[in-house]
Amino acid sequence: MPTNVREFGGARMNGNSIFVFEVADLCIAHLGHLHHLLTDVHLGELGQIDVLLVPVDGSYTMAQELMVEVIEQIHPAVVIPMHYFSAFTLAGFLELVRGRYEVVVKEEPTVTLARGTLPYRQILVLPGG
Repeated sequence: MPTNVREFGGARMNGNSIFVFEVADLCIAHLGHLHHLLTDVHLGELGQIDVLLVPVDGSYTMAQELMVEVIEQIHPAVVIPMHYFSAFTLAGFLELVRGRYEVVVKEEPTVTLARGTLPYRQILVLPGG
């Protein structure tokens, strides 16, 4: 699904893509380098997202506070933060979502998810930044 991307001097229309994958009865979305809140049209096109891959760097994409708003717009069961680049940046994001979501930090870089055992409102941190 095309969205806009920030560039020097403005925005490039349709310069980013949100990728949506349907795998094993789960709907997984990768937000790419999203730079804005989603519109009702975007949300309608996305449909129900089970697992959301979210860039949380807070600079190359959008402020972490706004990314939390995007997460709330989509209402996924599981959120996997990506593009955090440092423990400090990840800690800032986790502080914003703590209390709204259960935070689970995995030691392994892989996870197996299934519709029947999908957690509710969980931030799943995988190693690798």
